[in-house]
Amino acid sequence: MTTPKLVIFDKDGLMMDTESPVFAAWKEVFSEWGLPPLTKEFYARFIGMDGRDNIRQMEEAFPDADTSELLMFCRDRSRVYLQNNPIQTMPGLFELFDTLDEKGIKKIVATSSGRESSRLTLEKCGILPRVDAVFTGDMVERGKPAPDIFLLAAKTMGVHPSECLVLEDSNAGVMAAHAAGMKVIVIPDMTIPTPEILALCVCKCVSLFDVIELL
Repeated sequence: MTTPKLVIFDKDGLMMDTESPVFAAWKEVFSEWGLPPLTKEFYARFIGMDGRDNIRQMEEAFPDADTSELLMFCRDRSRVYLQNNPIQTMPGLFELFDTLDEKGIKKIVATSSGRESSRLTLEKCGILPRVDAVFTGDMVERGKPAPDIFLLAAKTMGVHPSECLVLEDSNAGVMAAHAAGMKVIVIPDMTIPTPEILALCVCKCVSLFDVIELL
């Protein structure tokens, strides 16, 4: 693989283990609302998507519920969970940062999450000082799987999409990176990549340690 000029990190489930506590928060809200028990399979449909797509999926699943309010409750409960509990970074993250620094490769975050929640978790985990920029879902018109956030990031950083490497854990993120004309490595967390998704990737890695070996 050609050495990239820019490595783009997804945030949740890729840089930090936020999906597990957020899943627990959503389960509580679903129970309180009298909805069917939340399964990991259903929750995985929302991973990597922005709020607009989440609302649409909720409307399809629960047409009689106030889905905007439901998602607001889920986000608020998730924020409380993340504020009041430790957040673990994924194995190999800071070692990969060190390797990219040694090689002079820029590194940024591109997440479907909003600015406020992203800053909260990135600061809490000590990631914010280590990256060159952060791009959030509210900075673009269309969220993943549309390529908008990746194209904005590449343009802002002055790097051609073909010279970017995206690290993603979600199917939506992989599709967005591929649509942007970027190389992408998938490191699955709660989402299991389909054969079609794997075909869009340079490779699948078990952890961020594996990425170091590929640079």
